[in-house]
Amino acid sequence: MTNPAIRMIERGYLRGVLVFEKPVRWVQPGGGALAEIGKRHAQAVAAGELDMVELEFPDCPVNDRFFRIGTNPVGMREPIGIDLW
Repeated sequence: MTNPAIRMIERGYLRGVLVFEKPVRWVQPGGGALAEIGKRHAQAVAAGELDMVELEFPDCPVNDRFFRIGTNPVGMREPIGIDLW
């Protein structure tokens, strides 16, 4: 049987500079773990400590492995604008 673990790498950037990189591994994400990561990143962006967060899922195909959100597209591979209003 294969291991059902989910691997992810969290990265935070400020003005295009990598501030942190943290590998994460879950057997079963739960207990609010993903919500806590999102809350922590949103608070850091609101406080001006980060301006972009990248989540990489290394086991996914290269075109689907990155999730990025932020206000500074520097360092983003393919920034996409969204209309918030």
